Amino acid sequence: MIQRILAENRAEWDEMLVLFQSQNMQARVQRENSTETLHELNVALANLYDRVMPYHGKARAYKDALERLIDRTIKGYNEGKNEAARRSGGIQLCREYVVHYPNSEYVCNLFDLQDDWAFYFEQLDAIVRSIRFKSDAKITNNSLLNLERNLM
Repeated sequence: MIQRILAENRAEWDEMLVLFQSQNMQARVQRENSTETLHELNVALANLYDRVMPYHGKARAYKDALERLIDRTIKGYNEGKNEAARRSGGIQLCREYVVHYPNSEYVCNLFDLQDDWAFYFEQLDAIVRSIRFKSDAKITNNSLLNLERNLM
């Protein structure tokens, strides 16, 4: 899994995050609603949700995998005279974690990597929550629009 995480194009992730945030800001629940504005918002939210969710799921999987790897690395480190020394050694190993490839090795800091993927996940999770909130507001507005029509 670590090789897959390191192979991700982080520049693409940064670009997609900015794009998703921008599209989320543009999709606004209108103050005055009609069937057309509600339909446009519904389509925009559905399209954005469909595009965000694969990234959201992948970011969560990577964040969780890194947390498990860090935990196993710290707990599995056996060298040291006592528990504190072993924990300290495990933490140091996480800071200079060696990833083996067929023809090379790469050293990375698992804590930094986990922080980065936690950031991506939290940002995408905020976008997903915002989309759901807007969708709920749209449903409320649609109900009010229908009620208004029935009263006329």
